[in-house]
Amino acid sequence: MIYFFWFVYFFLTLFISVLIRKLFNSRILKSLSFSFTFSFLISIWFSQSGSSDLAPIFSIMIFDMIQDRELSFMRLLRPFGLTFIIIFILDLVFNSRKKQVKN
Repeated sequence: MIYFFWFVYFFLTLFISVLIRKLFNSRILKSLSFSFTFSFLISIWFSQSGSSDLAPIFSIMIFDMIQDRELSFMRLLRPFGLTFIIIFILDLVFNSRKKQVKN
């Protein structure tokens, strides 16, 4: 059952990211907005330090703000940054290939 929810979460994240991408006209802004949104919503990390439970960093940030009133953003920056760089590079590569195929 948990795999079903992760699958639904992944496709909802992809759908939201594509909708935000359509708001921009510039190719770079489209790539940046898609990469940022998708990375922010899909990156996962341990829900608490020392825990073995994984959760999206978006929900960890919300939970930390509500519960502790202090955000440990530095531990969430690594998975977000890595995911952002990978998705941004892949998006640029796929868009450049798509543009070359059209020509």
